[in-house]
Amino acid sequence: MSEFKAIPAGTYNARCCGVVDIGTHEEEWDGKKSMKHKMIWMFSIPELMVEFERDGEKITRPMTTSVWLNKSNTFHEKSKMLKFLNGWRGKPMNDADKRFFRFNKLIGASAVIEVVNYTGKNGNMKDKIVSISHCKDEVPALEDEGVYLDMDETTPEDWNEGLIKDFSPKIQDWIRRSVEWQERVGRDKEKHPTAEEFASSFAPDVKMGHYQEMDAFENDEIPF
Repeated sequence: MSEFKAIPAGTYNARCCGVVDIGTHEEEWDGKKSMKHKMIWMFSIPELMVEFERDGEKITRPMTTSVWLNKSNTFHEKSKMLKFLNGWRGKPMNDADKRFFRFNKLIGASAVIEVVNYTGKNGNMKDKIVSISHCKDEVPALEDEGVYLDMDETTPEDWNEGLIKDFSPKIQDWIRRSVEWQERVGRDKEKHPTAEEFASSFAPDVKMGHYQEMDAFENDEIPF
């Protein structure tokens, strides 16, 4: 495997190659704990190619980058996810768009992404997406189907290692540590409380966000 290289800062035509719901996790900010339902959007950048070795074979593929977003309250007017969705579509989502939206519509959709660099805690250069906008240019198709998981579309029978086998070890680890995985596959009640148990330890107005599954909504004028 090649050494990790950050995506150079800039604006790129890209395609969404992954949407992965990693579940609900405890966060602490400014001394306050809260529960956040996280989702990762991944993008493939055809103009930036990287070569690496896997099982003795040299492989050349587009570089990828990602953005981590809060899935809770997806359509709240101040939601970063809604801001990105509106920019990506090129126009705001109306009530019908929101009602019928499903995250699987993002897979394979083209976009213009703006990437910036920053220094991580370990001192290495990293990259992150700061904006997503509508792409009018032709972008090469994905080489595969991409990766996808929306926990709210799963059934009880889905919850086993097979659900996450196609994801990277890092993403698998995040999913296993989520409240949802601990509830449905196995958990230590002291280390991994349920969402309701954890929320009950805060003020009564703390509410857990939930995304309701809807049917797909088609519109040929927008990427999803």
